[in-house]
Amino acid sequence: MTGPAFHPDVAAPWFRARAPLGIDDTMYFAVIDPVSGQVRWESVPHREADGIGGFLRLFRRWGVTRFAAPPERAQTVPGLWQSWRAARRASQPVAPSAQWRPGGAGVALGRPPISVCWFSRAQTRALTEQAQARQVSLATLVFWALHETVMARLALSSGGSWFYPVSLRGALRLPSQEHNHAGGFYVTLPRRLSAVALQQRLRESLRAGRHWWLWHQARLVSRLGQAVVNRIYRRLVSRHCHLGSFSVLGEWWLGTRGTLLPPQALLCACGPGSPNHPVANGMMITNGRLAMALRLDPVLGLDDAARDACLAHWRDVLLAQCPPSESARQTGPQKQGVTHSV
Repeated sequence: MTGPAFHPDVAAPWFRARAPLGIDDTMYFAVIDPVSGQVRWESVPHREADGIGGFLRLFRRWGVTRFAAPPERAQTVPGLWQSWRAARRASQPVAPSAQWRPGGAGVALGRPPISVCWFSRAQTRALTEQAQARQVSLATLVFWALHETVMARLALSSGGSWFYPVSLRGALRLPSQEHNHAGGFYVTLPRRLSAVALQQRLRESLRAGRHWWLWHQARLVSRLGQAVVNRIYRRLVSRHCHLGSFSVLGEWWLGTRGTLLPPQALLCACGPGSPNHPVANGMMITNGRLAMALRLDPVLGLDDAARDACLAHWRDVLLAQCPPSESARQTGPQKQGVTHSV
């Protein structure tokens, strides 16, 4: 008796379609030493792995064998027509095309051009408690703060749409655990909304399975061959400008003894972004401490200092949600998750 058939990595052809257009698909992974403040970066092409898969690959390289990744959800893959009908019922408002403040035509000099910050355990705990008090997840609170930052510092439009990736691990059976076990959906947000309203919009889309409808569309088109995917991707890139993609890597626990990691290492990852998804980012929790990363596409014309300022604003919006006594408490020499360019 043979086992169930493998699913295809339907995201890979879409990331490969970037190369002919000169659009990078590199994901960057940060290893943070919160004691020294040093940040080391590794990279994995998105066409080969998703964020979790990238860490699984790097763990082997670093000698990490003791870790707990975010749990997989036991779920089944819905049928094409079931997904289509559900997606039609979960209608989204028409998203305005993102309009950006004039940049300074600066050049991002960092290698890679990413800023990263991190928080103490006390701050992470306080943020989690504030999210729970609002009856939202910490990820939603971080997403809300990012949207507030983009609207305040980068965007001129009345709102815009974000791509919200969803892990499909537990449902998809791919040839490798590193491959892209991911779907997602677009969520349209006004210029201002509460974290509670954002949580409600995300829940409605998840209940409707809109991420599965997008996965089915990507699967059907990818079966037509790379050349067809390339043509469609070229049109998508030039047709609409979204705000970005919000990347959540969840909560991880790992042991660093006997590995190539610093004793108190924190991890973070950042997606590649693109000209029509220019705000790339990432958030994750390692051993009880939150870290965030921000990457702005060159199309915005901003340099390292401007990107650092955006991440600092994102950080400060979050910390403002906590009581002053909690936001000021630190462990180690870092001061309120100091922004670092690399």
